[in-house]
Amino acid sequence: MTPGQVEQASVVLRNLLAKPVTVVGGTSDCTCTLIEDLPLTLPPGGTGQASIRFTAPPGRGEFIHHARLWTDADGRRTIPLTVVGRSTGP
Repeated sequence: MTPGQVEQASVVLRNLLAKPVTVVGGTSDCTCTLIEDLPLTLPPGGTGQASIRFTAPPGRGEFIHHARLWTDADGRRTIPLTVVGRSTGP
């Protein structure tokens, strides 16, 4: 990726609980947005996909971005996500 390049990817989520879980939102900042395709309700044992969009930081080298999705399960549990990439620009 070059600095400032915007990429989009899908995250597959699986509900391991015996009741439906709704992913209601996620962290968002200037480099990573996790709120597309939400809210998303996952049936018991079911899966679903949510899109994330992220921007490569300035400079060369690897980058790591930590984010969280928020759910309505048992008092709004969170799902941690890590985006890892490499910036190849100047």
